[in-house]
Amino acid sequence: MDIKQWLINDPLSNNGLKAYIFDNLLNKVNDRLDEYSVILGFQVEFGIDLESHRKDFYQAIMKDDIVIPYEDLSGGQKQLVDTSVAFAIHDVISEIRPTNIMFMDEPFESLGLNEIEIVSELVQEKAKNKSLFLITHHPSFNPMNTNDIIVSLDENGNTNIS
Repeated sequence: MDIKQWLINDPLSNNGLKAYIFDNLLNKVNDRLDEYSVILGFQVEFGIDLESHRKDFYQAIMKDDIVIPYEDLSGGQKQLVDTSVAFAIHDVISEIRPTNIMFMDEPFESLGLNEIEIVSELVQEKAKNKSLFLITHHPSFNPMNTNDIIVSLDENGNTNIS
């Protein structure tokens, strides 16, 4: 067997280094998700079954020690879970390759007033030392030291930027 085929079949296969690296990365994301669970009220966990032949990927969402399928969550609950996952992945990637920019698109969508406040505080905390580009339809989100760009349509359908 040549070296290229060995690399593909052994260390880079689902049984080798690739699975180990992916599992290690998921553990780091899970550690960050633990921190967000205190704030968001959900425990989210990702994993890979290293014992299975296919190295199956799984997710578990728990609230009050009860596993809840993602599909059974309300729109706002899904948004909270998605936000915490995005922040956790961002945290882990920023440890590896520090970044000072963050993009967010409609982080308050489907959230109630309490959840908007929670996510707003998280966004402001995460953006303290970063340039934040955030798209929202919530005019109440107005963090300090911002430059707002307001895009709207006039009665003729023309785009106005102010």
